Parts: sequence; C-alpha cells; structure tokens
Amino acid sequence: MERHRNVTIFATSVLTVGLAMMLHEAAHVLAGSLVGGTPTLMTSTEVQGNFDSLSPTGFVALGIAGFIINILFCSLGWWVLRRKPASAELQLTAWFFFVVNGMILVLGMFGESLLGYGDWMTILGHIPGMTILRAVFTILGAIGIFFMVRLSGAMLAKLIPPGEPQERTTEARRIVLLGAIAATILVFGSSITNPIGTTRGILLALGAGLGPFIVAMFGTRFVSRFQSENTEPQTTGVWPWYLAAGVTTFVMWFVAGPGINL
Repeated sequence: MERHRNVTIFATSVLTVGLAMMLHEAAHVLAGSLVGGTPTLMTSTEVQGNFDSLSPTGFVALGIAGFIINILFCSLGWWVLRRKPASAELQLTAWFFFVVNGMILVLGMFGESLLGYGDWMTILGHIPGMTILRAVFTILGAIGIFFMVRLSGAMLAKLIPPGEPQERTTEARRIVLLGAIAATILVFGSSITNPIGTTRGILLALGAGLGPFIVAMFGTRFVSRFQSENTEPQTTGVWPWYLAAGVTTFVMWFVAGPGINL
C-alpha cells in the first residue's frame, strides 16, 4: 500500500497548525479593535491589551472572533475533502485544516467552559446566567468532541489507499503521530521566547497545537470502517508546500513567538 511521505505530513501539519493559531489570535486583535478595545501585544497563543471598557456584546465579539476563524478553516477543509483532491499535499492540508480547527473549537468549548478560563470565559463571563451557560457549553463541547473524533477518522479514511484494515489503521495512526510531532516542534519553538512566560506559553501552545492530534488519534480506530476514495497519494508540486511550511515556522518562532507590539 502506497503511503504519504513523511516530509509531506510534516510540512502540511506545520502549515495548518501555524495558520490556525496565528489567525485565531489575529482575529481577536481585529475584533478587539473594532469593539473599542486597545490590543497592545499579539503572540502565537494570546492577545494582551486594555479591554476593560468593553460592553458585554463587545466581550462576546472579542472572545468568539478566534473561533470564527477556526470554523471557517474547518469548513474549508471539509469542502476540499468532499471534492476528492488528487494531490497528496492538498489531501493532507485539507484534513489537517478540518481536524485541527474543528478540534480547537470543540476542545476549547469543553475545557474552557468546564474549568473557567480562556476565550470561552471571555464569551460567557459577561452574560447573565453564566453558570448555566458554562454547563450547557461544557456539554455541547463534549458532544462536539465525540462527533469530531468519529468524523476525523471517517475523513482520514478517504485519503488512505485500499488495503487490509490493519494496514489502513496503521497508516492513519502514522499520519496523526507525525502530524503531532511536527505540531509539537512548531509550538514548542514559538513558546520559548513567548513574553507572557515560558511555562504559560508552552501550556497554551501545546493545548492548541498538540491537543487536536491527541484526540484525533482516537478517531483512527474508525478508519477501517470507511471506504477509501484514494487509489494512491499522488505527490505533485511539493516545493511550494515545503516553502510555505518553512515560512510558517520562521514567523511562528521569530515573529509571533516573541510577540508583535501593536
């Protein structure tokens, strides 16, 4: 059975995770400015600034802006996968876009609502009935995780050529594992110079960059239940993808990691 190349998995994972994290934070900056706040610093994991004067609606807009980006990216990945792309690079990028962004949404909804921190507390913390809303969104997040686990396996099955069920499951786990390793290297490098504190930066980065892959690994058990739509992964013009991954790494490590003063 033909397999996706290791370097292609690495490059597409790095590109996807980097874009998901940086544009999530950039959306917070844009929303915060539009609703009357004053963003002062954007890193790869967090936005800082003066938002004390925002109205409850402004806080909702500030908190939800990043997740809107994740929803759009997740939908884009789904749409591309449904069109059955032949390019191995586009296949993997679309799947990573779907899974990473979808998981960031549902994991954030579940974990942040349950524990009381992060973007979901920015959204819910200024709405009457916050305690009930936290419980509701914790449950919705848990349901979302359940469906994303299954969908991640079903969509990944489309990219893996026909073969024995165990072979296809092993290939799926290899893709997720290598994607996780690439994401971990990327986010760890961006966290070392994070001005919000190395420990906090690493924890936030690993949550956003590695968390989706840990959960997606559970979805690989469903791969053998779905038919392949790919005879073999066709590697085409690879260098633009590798270049994009290199640029993403540079920006994450040396620009977004140390932070952009606004």
